[in-house]
Amino acid sequence: MNEQNHPEKKITIFNATLNLIAKNGFHKSPTSKIAEEAGVGVGTIYRYFKNKDDLINELFKYVETEMINAILKDYNPDISIQEQFINFCKKYIQFAVDNPRASSFFEQYIESPYGSAMRRENYYGEGKDISKQILPHPFYILFTSANEQGIIKDLPNSILFVLINGALTHFIRDIRIGFIDYNEEMVNKVVEFCWDALKI
Repeated sequence: MNEQNHPEKKITIFNATLNLIAKNGFHKSPTSKIAEEAGVGVGTIYRYFKNKDDLINELFKYVETEMINAILKDYNPDISIQEQFINFCKKYIQFAVDNPRASSFFEQYIESPYGSAMRRENYYGEGKDISKQILPHPFYILFTSANEQGIIKDLPNSILFVLINGALTHFIRDIRIGFIDYNEEMVNKVVEFCWDALKI
């Protein structure tokens, strides 16, 4: 994952947190163990983060940014909406396969009280830019454009993303635990199924 714009020790703490949460979950990964895993003092963590909650939330933003950057790599706005969607989904899957700890953390965060609080704030907080905060930005823009062109089902972007992300998340999870072989043919079938579920 890209370490640009983050101090080396902060990246070390992020990686240690990903390791522990992947193995133990949120509740069994106290700050003391994170510091031990990172090879730093607890005080060092508090130089960068107010508390454990702040660390977890900042790590989520970091992982989400890396994921979005991966999805947008070599983005071509001139191809069809369908082709853009297929490319986004494939890159989303590839990022998850290449970064299993980050993918696992992302899933756990979204399903945890951290994720619930984040979604509640984004949905109901005043002055929030939900296009950037509720959904991964590329998918939000894509769904908005597709809806304007009348080529996908008329549902809120948040619902569209839940439907597609649910399918992709379970697919990625089964790849990670070895239930499904990761190959191009299978990825193509899954992504095409997701598009068929959206299109009118």
